[in-house]
Amino acid sequence: MTAVIFPIGHYAGAVGSVHEVRVGWGRHELTEDEFGTWILAHGLASAAGGPWGRTEIAKAGLPDRIDALLPRGLLVEVTAADEFAALYRLRPLLVGLGNSVESPDRHAIGVPGLPPVAHLDPRTYELWHWGHLAPSLHQACAAIAQVDGEPAATALVGMLGQIRHLLAGGCAYLDAVSP
Repeated sequence: MTAVIFPIGHYAGAVGSVHEVRVGWGRHELTEDEFGTWILAHGLASAAGGPWGRTEIAKAGLPDRIDALLPRGLLVEVTAADEFAALYRLRPLLVGLGNSVESPDRHAIGVPGLPPVAHLDPRTYELWHWGHLAPSLHQACAAIAQVDGEPAATALVGMLGQIRHLLAGGCAYLDAVSP
């Protein structure tokens, strides 16, 4: 597996030029440059299905703060899907808006009264909607795989690209599992 980078935590706002990100019950303060790198680690909605790592983040031309954020637990560089999935969980943001007559097999999420942010296939919607109830991303993907009758490892690798789509659209965030 080619190393990909995911941001960890939920943006909690800024005071002046200091940005705050929550991971679990802890909070981390980020400089402008660190925040820029953390935001870029979410990916771009237009490139959500492809790999997103150091090379893609560097293309933005911002100062590289990846190595400063990795040891603080604000970014994770994933080389082994199983190890990553055992340590993190997906937390949903926004609201499920249902499907439409035009796309009965796609589930919209977003803010009521505004255009949907994303249209998800049923499997990704299940992960977005219910995944936070599992102790880890690994267990959430294993439950989905069991229903679909496929190996958990296969489901997990397939979900990593979908997780990028959710992160890039602001539909979810990754958090550390609770101790």
